Amino acid sequence: MGDMKVLDIVVPHYSYEFLETCLKSIRRNTPPDILNRVILINGSGNNYNFGDLVDIQVNVKNQGFAKNCNTGIRLSDAKYVACANDDTVIFNKHWWEGIIDTFKDYPNALCVNPSSPCDPDGRGGTVIMDGYEYKEDYTDEEYNSLLKPYVIDGICCWFPIFNRELLDKVPGIIPGKAWFDELFYPGGAEDYDLNRRSYLAGMRCLGTNRSYVWHWWFKTRHPITGQTGVKFDGNTFDEKWGIKDKNGNIIERPDIYGNSGKKDIPQITIRND
Repeated sequence: MGDMKVLDIVVPHYSYEFLETCLKSIRRNTPPDILNRVILINGSGNNYNFGDLVDIQVNVKNQGFAKNCNTGIRLSDAKYVACANDDTVIFNKHWWEGIIDTFKDYPNALCVNPSSPCDPDGRGGTVIMDGYEYKEDYTDEEYNSLLKPYVIDGICCWFPIFNRELLDKVPGIIPGKAWFDELFYPGGAEDYDLNRRSYLAGMRCLGTNRSYVWHWWFKTRHPITGQTGVKFDGNTFDEKWGIKDKNGNIIERPDIYGNSGKKDIPQITIRND
């Protein structure tokens, strides 16, 4: 690994039909002196051949978001490793600058996630910011008009870029094998769980308005029901972290910052199915 090639991007994939759009945008708009490898974890059952768009492709049965990410992270040896939802599009070459500037300003940031002009609304659809539209490439002027000097704590991890040194120190991990808890299946709240474990250890998971990447939201389909938007599994999160009475009823729900619920941190689960 060269000194400058500091980023591996893991793309877990199951059912989103425009995966190639995501991969092309990574290659087109990530500086080649930054990008080390693109690692595709393909759980779709399709026999893809994306050529130079992908450095490593692992074909697996559908094994869930957390396990797919863990599989990809094991193959990474870069300083930073990202887990990019396959419905993301990098639309400007300057996106990395805001990510690394945020890491520099917040040394205890476990991960930094860019913002998106497209956000979920309360009905499970999407809302696009006024004055903007989906395009595969934004001019520098259009891109710069989005940028703000803000961060938020506690995030939905749709494109988290992890500081690998800190990631390997998050309580509960299985070193070299698992960082997301595979208890969460097929997807949902594994990112809240990682948020919680990091905040209990004095780290932060930050969303930054210094970098923007398009995220379509709710495009993965549930492997059984076919429904979109399978990124929430609050019951599993509550069961893992909630404080219960003698009858097993949750009497204190947890939050992602560790302010409520259990404070002890169990080792996470690796699923063998």
